[in-house]
Amino acid sequence: MRYSRDHKGEVHSIIVTRAAKLMRRNGSWQVGIHKLMHSIGMTHGAFYSYFTSREQLVQQSFVSAMDETMQNWRNIHGTDGASGIANHYLSTRHRDHPDAGCAIPGFLEEVGRGSSAHKRLFSAKLKEMVELLREPPTPAGRPCQEPMAMLALMVGAVTLARACGRSDISEEILEASRRGATSLCLDSGDSRRDKHGGASGSDA
Repeated sequence: MRYSRDHKGEVHSIIVTRAAKLMRRNGSWQVGIHKLMHSIGMTHGAFYSYFTSREQLVQQSFVSAMDETMQNWRNIHGTDGASGIANHYLSTRHRDHPDAGCAIPGFLEEVGRGSSAHKRLFSAKLKEMVELLREPPTPAGRPCQEPMAMLALMVGAVTLARACGRSDISEEILEASRRGATSLCLDSGDSRRDKHGGASGSDA
């Protein structure tokens, strides 16, 4: 059966969206083609009607997840600046819901072992994050002082907190990291706010 171009585009979008969620939740290296396609009621063989390779799927899923993250960051940044992003990122809500959160932790291992194309794409998206953290939240506001350090601290901290589960040490990691991240900001954010992730939308 032949499908329209619109139908093929819709199915492609469904696969990418599903893959982006699974890769953030389980780690991209844990998501195989067979299980992914089975989870949306399709066969392994059908995958190659939409992608030339698993690597292409990983790249597109990463971009999709990062675009979602960046939109959420822009919404938070517009009112609360870089410190608001830090409070939201280093919240228990983000720790506990990786499938709706930042793509970086879920893709790190595969990108580190992956192709040069993977690394270039990953680096480009990191730069977008850093540039947003560097921007003042309002024309009269002040930007983050050390955006690269802040991003590295946030990603490392949430990765450690997830590894410790819902425990006292996990909470301590998040709380200490919120203080550390917001101390790098020169805006008016408050590191004591938004412990549980008060902003609406996705979780990073």
